[in-house]
Amino acid sequence: MGQDYTYISARMRAIEASRPDAAWFQRITRAPSDSLLGSVREFFSGFDQVESVYEFEDGIEAGISGILDLVESLIQDREVIGFIRAGYDFDNMVHLWKARMLGKKPFLNSFGLVDPEKIEQALGGSTIIWLPEYLKKLYERLERVEGSGDIHAVENEGEKAKWEYLVERAPSEDARGFIVKKIDLGNIKTFIRFKRTDLRKADLPEMWVEGGEIDRFTLNRLYKEPEDELYNYLLVTSYRGLVQKGLSINTPLWKVETLLSSHLVEMIGESVYRFFDLMPVIYHLQLREREAQLLRIIFTGKINNLPDDMILEKVEAVIS
Repeated sequence: MGQDYTYISARMRAIEASRPDAAWFQRITRAPSDSLLGSVREFFSGFDQVESVYEFEDGIEAGISGILDLVESLIQDREVIGFIRAGYDFDNMVHLWKARMLGKKPFLNSFGLVDPEKIEQALGGSTIIWLPEYLKKLYERLERVEGSGDIHAVENEGEKAKWEYLVERAPSEDARGFIVKKIDLGNIKTFIRFKRTDLRKADLPEMWVEGGEIDRFTLNRLYKEPEDELYNYLLVTSYRGLVQKGLSINTPLWKVETLLSSHLVEMIGESVYRFFDLMPVIYHLQLREREAQLLRIIFTGKINNLPDDMILEKVEAVIS
């Protein structure tokens, strides 16, 4: 028997009703740093054990872990749980690989299926035999590109491996469509970032993650044209809303990513009204990621003594 999502969907909708709204995030951008933790604890129980604003990542991680654990307790299908969690394992291996190349400490998450320490041990010279097959394959792919010494090549290979895996493992057509959207938005971000920073122009085919609505041949063709051509093209795709929301050659790079992430939430927003499939869960998890993004903007802004108006501008770019 397949998974019954009616109760799970109802549970997700009930949680949504208790979450802070956009106005709340706008208000706390003006909260004094010494009262910020108290305000955040009202909605984010992961911060209950956080004693300093400098430890805000611990609170965010606890919150995401909590919601993932709840989702896992509600879903019996292990393939679905793998689809939800495995991407975090890809991220951990890529972060570890990049950190090793740069000689820096990696930032790891605890959200995947594999203990981050096991991945770290494998990269540190221990055997990879205990890793799941998808991480063994990722290890081999990263090993092949590491010789170039190009950190961007390692990052790109990891992204391609992750999205290829998730497209293949998507438990439904709608879930696969969600991954397709993630691929397209990731390629759009890469296009704009590389176009403006003049990176890797001689290696265009390797820049794109395949599997999106916008194929790599189109992306290569557009990349040879002025940047404006990308935005003209998007107007005849399902991503026209990005241009209508203000994405253009004048959009600063910091704002590009926030526009893309907010547009993804908007594109799958109707999922909240469904009861019989996985999409309400995916939508709920995307909203939790957006909350984490907003909290990072606010806490880092306060820690770095940015003006409240500057923090508010970044917050509004995410929730607009």
